[in-house]
Amino acid sequence: MKKKLTKFMANMLLVAAIAAVAASCSKDDPAPAKKQSDVYVAGTESNGSAYVVKGWKNGVATALTDGTNDAGANSVYVSGDDVYVAGREYSGNKSVAKVWKNGKATALTDGTNSAAAS
Repeated sequence: MKKKLTKFMANMLLVAAIAAVAASCSKDDPAPAKKQSDVYVAGTESNGSAYVVKGWKNGVATALTDGTNDAGANSVYVSGDDVYVAGREYSGNKSVAKVWKNGKATALTDGTNSAAAS
């Protein structure tokens, strides 16, 4: 009889554990919100007289050059809140390698020879 009582108690504990697990899994719990990812693109667009370097974030364009000289973009990189665009801007008949960080240009070469950054 003692053996049957022990087996009965073990079965009751198993049923209680299954019931506790089932009760904790509620279908009413909302799914965690998905974080929306930003999409960054770098490219070149003609303004009718020159090619302008642009960066797009979620489809919204920002001009990185003013269209005075032809320019082109080769790549975009994002690190935290900083957005880097690599490319070139022409000075006369030579292209100067440049990188734009958050819209501010830095020349990587002096224009003695044509160059581009990527």
